[in-house]
Amino acid sequence: MNTDLLVIDLIHRASLLNHLLQTNNPPSDQETDDIRRLLCNIEEHIKTQGHGDAFDLASNHLEDLRKACRYALSGLRRLPVELISYIFSQVMGDPLDTRRWDTLNVTKEPWTLAQVSSSWRAVALAHKEIWSHIGTDLTVISYRPIPTVEMLLCSLLRSGNHTLSIKFREADTRTSRAKELLFALFAHSHRWMDVTFDLSFQCFDLLNQVRGHLPLLRSLALVTTGAVTSGTIRAFEVAPLLRDVSLDIDHPCTLLLPWSQLILVDIWRIHNFKVLHNASEVVDCSLTFDRWYEVAPSVPIVRLRKLRRLEVDSEQPLNGLEAPALEDLHINYRFMRPSALHHVTFLLYRSSCSLQSLVLSRVSLASESDIKPLFESTPSLKYLQMKTVVVDWGVLHHLLTISDAQCLLPNLDTLKLVIGENPFSPSSYKPSLLLNMLESRSYAAGRDGFTRLESIALLDLPYPLSSKHLARLAKLEQLGLHVEDDTRLEEPRKVPPVDPWAWNRNVRGIGIWRS
Repeated sequence: MNTDLLVIDLIHRASLLNHLLQTNNPPSDQETDDIRRLLCNIEEHIKTQGHGDAFDLASNHLEDLRKACRYALSGLRRLPVELISYIFSQVMGDPLDTRRWDTLNVTKEPWTLAQVSSSWRAVALAHKEIWSHIGTDLTVISYRPIPTVEMLLCSLLRSGNHTLSIKFREADTRTSRAKELLFALFAHSHRWMDVTFDLSFQCFDLLNQVRGHLPLLRSLALVTTGAVTSGTIRAFEVAPLLRDVSLDIDHPCTLLLPWSQLILVDIWRIHNFKVLHNASEVVDCSLTFDRWYEVAPSVPIVRLRKLRRLEVDSEQPLNGLEAPALEDLHINYRFMRPSALHHVTFLLYRSSCSLQSLVLSRVSLASESDIKPLFESTPSLKYLQMKTVVVDWGVLHHLLTISDAQCLLPNLDTLKLVIGENPFSPSSYKPSLLLNMLESRSYAAGRDGFTRLESIALLDLPYPLSSKHLARLAKLEQLGLHVEDDTRLEEPRKVPPVDPWAWNRNVRGIGIWRS
């Protein structure tokens, strides 16, 4: 066949397949065979032309058609609908992760998933879950269009009857737009499941409109600035499935909640434990107390009989708590503060609990008399972590050393010490005393019910261990001691159950916004 006629024939055959070559639509079996034959003929023609001939417009066009045929035959075009749907779910990510949530931006997922091809669009529109993640931050608008009510209504329509996970942050300068979006969300409150609102006080009162219309709500996070104008928010008073609450508001008492059914509570700017006096079922609790908190001896003690994990930013309020089931405790001061830890000790004696793990962060301990009573009050302790603390490490190592006259924390099997620089007592860190302690807890194992230390983490050491000390440490490793240090960081083998929840608040909805 004449070369020119052959090129015209190839281009004509390709034009019959434009609905595939110029889109991302998947070909049928017959169309796949047609594309393969076309591709084979195009490649044969290009090969016969040789590299010496100058490429004209027709040759360039054939090269483009060859690429288009190869793209059309890609396996990605023929993925099963179920697999595409699964991929879409993974692209949307975890509903609790706010960093990826900008779902009212048409230049991002899930909108772009419906713009790849007709088949992908069909899958995306049928996938109610990916439209049920409603997230927007009105404070970040410089690089994208401002969300409109029409976009929100479209997402709500495409989500069908699927439960809704909502992340909504208002900007003070866009209160009117925020109200429009909120009113659209209120009409679907019967589908709310996991909800985070960061609102000004002008919008906060509007939440009362959803009272009695929250049958599926299970997780709630609220942040507000300024005073609540109505005095009391009753929006979430009736929510039969609500179990998880996170609050950052000036006066938590102004918010009526079904406290008796809550299991996980995270509150910032709390005044005292009185807020939780009806939280009889709470298991996990993280509290940041108001900076004006003052010890009030007359405050009645709140008994939380099921509380197992607790994080607080001050030990003083613990004088108002009794927790007989407490297992994990984290004293996490926001700033370095001196502490005698006696409120912790009194809590443990008062509660008669079997504490399993204790983490102390940014605490300044003055003397042995501060630490020893605490260790004596918790013989059940298995995990101890001290991070960014000011302490006489020599005293600490002495108290943890097992001898005939002393056996504190007999069940301790994991110890994590983040030592760092100590400007107040730079000479208190002595590796020899540390090794003495570790050896005593390894060689004395089995004596009178004593537990062998299984794991030690030594991080941010002021200076490296000497060869002599490393040799002693190596012998302990041969006995089975797991060692983690600055040169061989690993995932902790034993992390208290509370760690993934309270120690890293960024996994929670408002943690990222607050930070």
